[in-house]
Amino acid sequence: MNVAVAGTGYVGLSIATLLAQLNHVTAVDVVPEKVELINQRKSPIQDEYIEKYLAEKDLDLTATLDGAQAYRDAEFVVIAAPTNYDPQKNFFDTSHVEEVIDLVLSVNPDAVMVIKSTIPVGYTRSLYVKYAAKGVKKFNLLFSPEFLRESKALYDNLYPSRIIVGYPKPIKGYDKENEAIRVLAQPDLEEKAHQFGRLLQQGALKQDVSVLYMGLKEAEAVKLFANTYLALRVSFFNELDTYAEVKGLDGLLRAVNNTLDSVATGSGAVTYDGNCEATKENKEQIAKDGASAAQNAYNVLKNIQGKYNAVKASKVCDDTFNVEDVYNGILRFNDDAVVGAKQAGGSAEQKLRALNGEDGISELAAHSSVNFNTLFNKASAKVYEA
Repeated sequence: MNVAVAGTGYVGLSIATLLAQLNHVTAVDVVPEKVELINQRKSPIQDEYIEKYLAEKDLDLTATLDGAQAYRDAEFVVIAAPTNYDPQKNFFDTSHVEEVIDLVLSVNPDAVMVIKSTIPVGYTRSLYVKYAAKGVKKFNLLFSPEFLRESKALYDNLYPSRIIVGYPKPIKGYDKENEAIRVLAQPDLEEKAHQFGRLLQQGALKQDVSVLYMGLKEAEAVKLFANTYLALRVSFFNELDTYAEVKGLDGLLRAVNNTLDSVATGSGAVTYDGNCEATKENKEQIAKDGASAAQNAYNVLKNIQGKYNAVKASKVCDDTFNVEDVYNGILRFNDDAVVGAKQAGGSAEQKLRALNGEDGISELAAHSSVNFNTLFNKASAKVYEA
């Protein structure tokens, strides 16, 4: 299959490398030096796995400055163009994304475009309305959020916590968007979304990766809420660290010492003293010291966790998108949280499970009176920079 990728930053080049294992991929960039390096099988960015795969793997990958030629024969065009966020203006610069879209439509209107760039919630559906007003006859656009770390982007694509692909679905009360989608999108676009999800799944080394399909707006919300969820967890554990230090809760700190690292990697598992498993003696000590400490921390967590789970009860979700899809997308990476939590044993286990985000996620949602719109508006600038 022919796939074109617009942009060769961490997102674009990692996707291009992943897909080039089994497909013909053309990577497009505007920087000649980057194109030249990729064609010499050298990575223009620092990423151990990208560097290794370019040098050692038999990849069907070519880089070019000629976007029109690359898009002309592509079945899928993955858009990984930069979208810089201005916190002062509260504005996303999506001009580069739309430049790619305009060029694709001019040379290959039948291509299915997949945005990987970070964008605001509702943006993708708004483009259907925008291009319908321009008189475009065909417009096939999907959104697939990325959950990658710099310098480990290809690794995170090879071992993804989950794959999410959003496709256009009718939303009650959004008649203008629904009509634009009905007129412009090809009838089998949902199947194309599944096809793209399978491409990502086939390129991964991790077996049985969960692939979640949902509406465009749900997929966009997953990206925003998942990043904010992680940011709030980081803030919470910073507060927990201060609380535990003041109260002398050393056992609990040992039990959750590396949780922030696991949160950042998306594993969701509690580890002990770095990446080592707890020894029998350590487990006994954690269970002994952590039981009462975990109870106190759980009480603190209950108040904080209820706030960022308020999405379940917030008006922002009423008829705008499917809350269940968004929740599944955000929390899928916590599936193995109990593995680390069980290391504590005894009466601390249940509380540590809650600390690690596996239990109490939905049941606490109804207890919050926080306005989620306000919460995310304040958090959005830092979140999108990530």
